[in-house]
Amino acid sequence: MGTAAWVFACAASLACTGCITTQNGVAMESPAQPVLRAPGADLVRVTRKPEDVARCTALGGVTSFDRGAGLQNQAVGLHADTVFVYAQPDSSPSALAFEGVAYRCGPPAAQ
Repeated sequence: MGTAAWVFACAASLACTGCITTQNGVAMESPAQPVLRAPGADLVRVTRKPEDVARCTALGGVTSFDRGAGLQNQAVGLHADTVFVYAQPDSSPSALAFEGVAYRCGPPAAQ
């Protein structure tokens, strides 16, 4: 996700009360700030299963200190409905935040 898109999503949704910029220039919410959900963020699914996004369209990368609302808010800014998390602080020594890819998968298949 581009910096401008995330800053817009953050400001438009009040997703964070203060955004910070990381060393690579990506704007993220501050880890000390509460993360509120943007409208529609609760509809974004977060998964760690690659098969869940195998037939989806990748829209962009997302990074957040918060696995839920932070990633979901960024996905809303990309018009995504699913986030595949590929790195998280407790499972990857190099991950300082949750990292993933936002996808548009469409409605879930009927069960």
